[in-house]
Amino acid sequence: MSQGASHYPIVQFISRLMQECEFSRVKLVQALGYRNIDRGLCRLEPWMENGDGFQRILKQIARAYPGHADGLEKAVAATRAIKEAESEAAFLERCKAE
Repeated sequence: MSQGASHYPIVQFISRLMQECEFSRVKLVQALGYRNIDRGLCRLEPWMENGDGFQRILKQIARAYPGHADGLEKAVAATRAIKEAESEAAFLERCKAE
């Protein structure tokens, strides 16, 4: 996981879930029902590396771990808010540079 993405709540949430279940990324995608591990990892990695990615894997996590669905939803919303703020700040910096 890149240092830059680790501040996103969704990354922290998924990392806590994996730690709680004592899962590696491979074990997590297996637990979500992926028979093609590479495909599952391709769905998971963008979330872990960039705090964004395919929505389907989040739905699979919520379905597989219903007790964590609310926390997952909050982590996604908080990540989205952070990413929007980062995007806005970058835009303002570009405007100042012009």
